[in-house]
Amino acid sequence: METNALFERDAIRPIQAGALPEAVRALVMPHVENHERILKAALTGDRALVLEAFMADPLVKGKGCTKEQVKALIDGMLEGTRAYLPKMWF
Repeated sequence: METNALFERDAIRPIQAGALPEAVRALVMPHVENHERILKAALTGDRALVLEAFMADPLVKGKGCTKEQVKALIDGMLEGTRAYLPKMWF
């Protein structure tokens, strides 16, 4: 099942959209898996998981980015949001 949701200030209300066709699921799952990696990274401060998620992202793959380029991007993104991040990131 694919589930969308209505987000409100104090609630998340699922809106069922029906069965997810297998062809669509194959397109969606890489993004879901990356979101899981990013969530785990956010909770643990694991930069290796962030790198893994970026390297698996279809947009990054499509651009042919190197690990060094992606590491630089991650470092820049984290540095740019340093004031808002927990100290475990630095």
